[in-house]
Amino acid sequence: MATLYTIQQDLRDTLTALDARLLVAAACDMTQEEAIINAKTLLTPPQIQQIKAWQDLRLAGMPISRILGTREFYGLAFQISSAVLDPRPDSELIVETALAFYKNKTAHFLDIGTGSGCLAIALLHCNKNLTGVGVDVSRQALRQARINATNLGVGARLALRHNHWLEGLAPHKYDFIISNPPYITTTDIDGLAIDVRDHDPLLALDGGVDGLDAYRAILACAAAYLREGGHIILEIGSDSNAAQGVKNLLTQGGLRDIQQKKDLSGVVRVLIGTYNND
Repeated sequence: MATLYTIQQDLRDTLTALDARLLVAAACDMTQEEAIINAKTLLTPPQIQQIKAWQDLRLAGMPISRILGTREFYGLAFQISSAVLDPRPDSELIVETALAFYKNKTAHFLDIGTGSGCLAIALLHCNKNLTGVGVDVSRQALRQARINATNLGVGARLALRHNHWLEGLAPHKYDFIISNPPYITTTDIDGLAIDVRDHDPLLALDGGVDGLDAYRAILACAAAYLREGGHIILEIGSDSNAAQGVKNLLTQGGLRDIQQKKDLSGVVRVLIGTYNND
């Protein structure tokens, strides 16, 4: 009979140790720590069958987060579905940047293209004085964001709106705006890693011919939604030419004092613009 320990060892012939540990723990409805403590526990036939099915999916290129339907982001567990982008650690820099400006302040913000809601929800979780509005063109994504906001205890402070970028969005002045829009150039989509190309929604990846379509749509009118001194905080791709393109769009859109933040690899990952009506 297979135990938690022996089946993990078997899985390591084809999967990483972490993948094996996560799949076994999930099949047994345990945390990773519990799975280690209970390593000698015998698995039931249905549990073994489930693990083998998940192993096949993983070998076919499906990310563990997609298989299990959950992803940790900023220390919080988010449910994900095929309708939303799988949250990435790089995007945590948006949260950190916003908190540097508004950590202990009362503020109202807008999250454009909210997806799973991970950015907005992480901010609301870290600062109880914040309220937010998340917009997305996908109704399925909005349903997922609502589930996450409710599960993580911030549902009362996050309004969700079905909207395509800022088109027709009701006039309102926000203290800050955040967004992680699609920025992959159309021609680069086919060359993406299989776990991204085949499992993240194309809507959340394809940024058009030059990767800047979403930034153009957002920055054409973003300043009109910001209070004096308010900020817009945007994630960008790692391409330096794209970064310069977004900087130009920020300036053209009436944003000033353009700043940039680098990720742990030293790559510029976030751009910040400030609205000053002068």
